[in-house]
Amino acid sequence: MRLISPAAFVLCLSAPTSYAATSDGAFAADGIGSQSCSAFLEAAKGQDRQALGYYASWIEGFMTGVNVFRDDTFDITPWQTAPLLMGKLGTYCAANPDLGVVVALGRLVAVLEPHRLTEPSETVQARTGGRAVAVPAAVLARVRGAIEAETGEALSTPEGSFDADFAAALRSYQSGRGLEESGLPDQRTLNALFP
Repeated sequence: MRLISPAAFVLCLSAPTSYAATSDGAFAADGIGSQSCSAFLEAAKGQDRQALGYYASWIEGFMTGVNVFRDDTFDITPWQTAPLLMGKLGTYCAANPDLGVVVALGRLVAVLEPHRLTEPSETVQARTGGRAVAVPAAVLARVRGAIEAETGEALSTPEGSFDADFAAALRSYQSGRGLEESGLPDQRTLNALFP
C-alpha cells in the first residue's frame, strides 16, 4: 500500500487543480464531494435534506482533513458552522456551476486561510441579553481589534473577556451593517468582519 505524505495531501486539499495524482491534474474524490457545483445547487434549491446533510458532513470532513494535514493550521474554521460554509460554497458554486464540489472547497480553504487558528485557543462564552455564543479567545481578540480599528476607540473590556461595553460596541457595528443587533460575535457578524 502506497501512503501519501501529509504535505502532498495538503497540496491536494488546498489547490486541487494545481496538485494532483496525474500530470494533467486529475484526482479522485469520494462520496458526495465528487458531485458538481450544479448538483449541490440543485440539492440546495430543492431543499433536499438528506443530500444537504451529506454535503454538510463531507464539508466538515474536508475541513478536518485540512486541520490534520496542514502543519500551520490548528483550525481552518474556528467559528464557521457547516450552514455558513454551505452558504459560501453555494455562492461560489452559483458562479462556477461546472466545477466539482471538492475543487470549490479547495478554493474556499484559500479564502478561509487568513482567518484560521494556528494553535489551540481557549473558548470564551460571550453573553448578553439572555443569549450566548462560544467563541475562541483568539477570534474574540480579532473581533476586538477589528471593532477598535473601525471606531478608532479602545474598548475598556479586559483582554480575553466579554462584557457590556464589548456588547455595545458590537451592537453599534451591527447597526451600521444592517445586521441583527445581538451584541454578540455571532455567525453573521463574524462573517461581516472576516468575509
